[in-house]
This record gives sequence, structure tokens and C-alpha cells, in this order.
Amino acid sequence: MAVTLAAVGALAVSGMSAAAVQAAADEPAASMLASCDDRLFGWASVSANGVATTTGGGNAAPQTVTSLSDLRRYANDSTPRVLRISGTISTGSAAVEVGSNKTLIGADANATIRGGININGGSNIIIRNLNVQGGGQGSSPADTIAARGAHHLWFDHLNLWDASDGLLDLTRGVDYMTVSWVKFWYTNSSHSHRLASLVGGGSNHGDTDSGKLNATYHHNWFADLVDQRGPRMLFGKGHVYNSYYNSPGNAYAIGTGSYASVLVENNYFKDIRDPHRFQDSNPTYITARGNVYDNTSGRRDTGSQGSGVTPFTNPPYSYSLDAANDVPGIVSACAGPRLSGTMPPPTTAPPTTAPPTTAPPTTAPPTTAPPPTGACSASYQTTSSWPGGFQGEVVVRAGSAAINGWTVRWTLSGGQSISQLWNGNLSTSGTSVTVRNVDYNGALPAGGTTTFGFLGSGSPSSPSLTCSSP
Repeated sequence: MAVTLAAVGALAVSGMSAAAVQAAADEPAASMLASCDDRLFGWASVSANGVATTTGGGNAAPQTVTSLSDLRRYANDSTPRVLRISGTISTGSAAVEVGSNKTLIGADANATIRGGININGGSNIIIRNLNVQGGGQGSSPADTIAARGAHHLWFDHLNLWDASDGLLDLTRGVDYMTVSWVKFWYTNSSHSHRLASLVGGGSNHGDTDSGKLNATYHHNWFADLVDQRGPRMLFGKGHVYNSYYNSPGNAYAIGTGSYASVLVENNYFKDIRDPHRFQDSNPTYITARGNVYDNTSGRRDTGSQGSGVTPFTNPPYSYSLDAANDVPGIVSACAGPRLSGTMPPPTTAPPTTAPPTTAPPTTAPPTTAPPPTGACSASYQTTSSWPGGFQGEVVVRAGSAAINGWTVRWTLSGGQSISQLWNGNLSTSGTSVTVRNVDYNGALPAGGTTTFGFLGSGSPSSPSLTCSSP
């Protein structure tokens, strides 16, 4: 379903600085109408960890919120909710905490949160159609939006500016995320941390981030005075497409490192430095195709840095690409708050055109095909490898009936050991490995799946897995 672009005057927010007002005035004139896509695409639409797709508060009756006390009260309780933010709410130095199964959506294009939003654990959360203004350098909270340890997150049609540190920082094992139609910008050129979006807390966070941090960024606008991190991506599989980069004087746009594999597709880079580059010394991989580089300089790194990272070229979801030359007009017309604030739960209808045809990744297919019947099955693939180590991934699939708990077993090959595992509880006895579900991914519907992964030492192999359910 499409929505009609609101008049640009609706973006004006009381209390904006002169620079902010000018930035709003530079947006397309009100007479320029467009259909702005409001559907969910990307990693947040992928079924995993017991969540079929990201719906937030779903069909809960919308509640209009106008005060900080009500926002804090309802945003972090245990009830699925759709909260319509109306007017301007200031959070002070403490961000608003948001829990599972919540939708926060601006009632109109003026809806504003001054301060910050924080997601700490949980799942199935949508933040849409809001202006979120930080306090600038040295203020608290540090990030306008921060998420840690959560999964299935959708950040959509937002206007984010003037964070103290990062505008949208996604760290500590977050996963299955989509960032769409967001405008990132700053107003103070002397601010030393003009950072857009971080995916992963750092190269030393493999204990929480390996096998996670899968994120899609599409139709975003990295605008005035954004210096870097559009995004900076570590460990996960990233897809950045149809975004507009126009921030002269920047340091770099997209940065990858620490075992991340990123597909950079049909974006428009204008008047910037280093459109995409390797950001640290660890292995990483960039695939770039269909982009436009308009008066850019510096690095356009592609291919592999180091070894052991598989190219990410075939996303596990449907999406539709706009021509790169059309991106500046489309994104500048539709990024930011443009929705009515009364949108139904998001749809994931197939796009009107097929996604691009790409060669399958070089990773071998799972060694064990899931059977149509039985309590559960498990299939394994090696997702990356390096001298003396490898990363593996196991998909658990329920059979013809729903299950409530699962156990996967296999035997390690000679010289192998497991140093780290996520999304499961690990126990070993000699070469025998047993992985049981954790509390959030044990219940699977008939045919439903969940995934766990691990880091191993030694050489990768093709283990024979068994799966059982209580």
C-alpha cells in the first residue's frame, strides 16, 4: 500500500535551529507529490528466532500518547501496543525504553521526540514516522536511537539529527533489522562525532556479534554534515541499496570490517569521499554493483580483504530495485516522516518486479535436507573459514507438527572444538556435541525454522546431525 507525500511544511518542528529550518526548506516543494512505499522489506521480514516477520504491536488498538510519563509507562510494558506519538515529547537525559511487540509511530509528520529511544533486548519492534532530535555534542543520551541484544527491528520513515554520538547505533548481538526511508543529518560542523549508524560495537565483540548483525538499509538519505558510518558494518550480512549519499566533506560513507559481508547496490553517491571502504584489518567482503558515483573521490573497495568471508550476493528476501539515477529524487521526496500515523501492520507483499538474478553464494548447500515429516530436522553449512578456524550455522526445522523445544546432536571431527555458540545452549562430552534451544526459540510452528551458529577451531567438515523434540 502506498501513501501520499505530506506537504513539506509539515516537517517544520518548533524549536529547530536556523540550520534545521533551512534544511527542511531545501526539501522538495509541497507541489511535488509522490507515492512513498510503506512496505517492509529486508532482514526484518525474515522468519527466525520464533518470529515470522516484524509486526510490532500488530493489530492492537492505537493509543495516542502526548506525555513522557505515558510514553515511558506503555512503551516498555509486556503488552503488545501501537503508540501514536502526538506533538513533541522531551525525554531529558534518559532515553525512553522500548520493549517487545511495540510500534511507536508519529501521529503526523510533526511528531517529535527530543532526547533518545533505547531498545535493550526483546524483539518485534517498529519505530516509524518520527522526528528524533538529539541534544548535540556532549549531551545525554549519547544516541538518538540505540538497540542492543534485540532482534526483528524496523526503523522506518524517520528524521534523525544532532546526536551526541550516533544517530542509530545497533550493537551487542542485534539481528534481523531493516532501516528504511530514514534521513540522517547534523547541524553543527564543529561537532566531532557526526556519526550516522553503527552495526556492531567493535572488532572485539565477536562474543555477542558473530553470526548476528544481519541488516538491510534501503532508501535512506545520508545528508548534511554526516561524517561517516552510513553504516559501519561488522560481523553480519549487510545489504545497502537505493540510498542517497550527499554529505560533502565527509570521511567515508559505508565501512565494513571484522567478518562482515556487505552488498552495496544501486545507490547514488554524490560529492563525497570514500563511498565504500574496508574499515579495519580483519577479513571482510564488499560486493558493489549498479551504483552511481557522482563527483566522488577516494576508495571504492570491493572483493575480499583477507580470507574466510563468503560474498553476500543473494539476500533471503524479495525486494525491488530502483534505478540508481532515480534515487536522489525518490529518496529526497520520501525519506523522513511521511505517513499518516494510522497505518495498519506492515505487509510484505511481493514487489512488482523480480529481484535481480545473481549467482548463488559459493557456500555449499546444507548437508542434510529437512524432511517433510518428523518432529524436527537440522541442516548445517559452513558460512566462513580461515586458517585454523571456521564459522558454522545450523537451521532447525519443525516437521509436520508444531514443537516446543528441540535438541541437535553431532560428533566433532578430529581436531575440532567449539569456542563460542549463539542462539542455543551448548554442552560437549569428548567429541559429542549437544545443542538445546534457549527460551526464545524453542517453540516452532509446523515447518517453522530457527537458526543457531558457532565458532569452531580446526578445519570445517560436513557433520551428520540429528534433531529431536520432547
